[in-house]
Amino acid sequence: AAAIADAKSIVLVGGGIVGVEFAAEIAEAHPSISVTLISRSPKLLRGLPQAAGAAVTEWLQGHGVHLVLGDSVEATATEGERTKFVLESGKEVFADMTFDCTGGHAATEFLQTTSEGVPGTALDGRGYVRVDSRLQALEGVTAVGDAMVRIDVPVPDVKTGVTADLTSRRSA
Repeated sequence: AAAIADAKSIVLVGGGIVGVEFAAEIAEAHPSISVTLISRSPKLLRGLPQAAGAAVTEWLQGHGVHLVLGDSVEATATEGERTKFVLESGKEVFADMTFDCTGGHAATEFLQTTSEGVPGTALDGRGYVRVDSRLQALEGVTAVGDAMVRIDVPVPDVKTGVTADLTSRRSA
């Protein structure tokens, strides 16, 4: 926290929940710091209802956060004590401090095929383990946290610490 307070400029890359929340926390606690949020998506919080993305966009802009939407980082370079981001559009953004808030993916590659070489049926198209309301993927196989997606819920679940905690408690 002390390092953040000492920064003059911060760039966060990723327009999902983590990037948006972190940008908001920095802007609120340290209004004198120049905060830039870069997202390759043209809208923030892409996986949530459109109203959520619109609301956070308005809040962040109202608190001085510079939004670079619909552009992605092509390269980074260190120039002295600052980091230079070169974006796909050709724009350059500089920062004293940077945070990668881009989403990861579930490490489920080992489930792509079974030991007999038969394609795995437990995964969805994004690589998440498909589970039912009991968090069962296949007989005797339970998946929780960021690796799973519920097939009985019509809205895609958001990968957060709360979601992981709830599913881990349910599986225990």
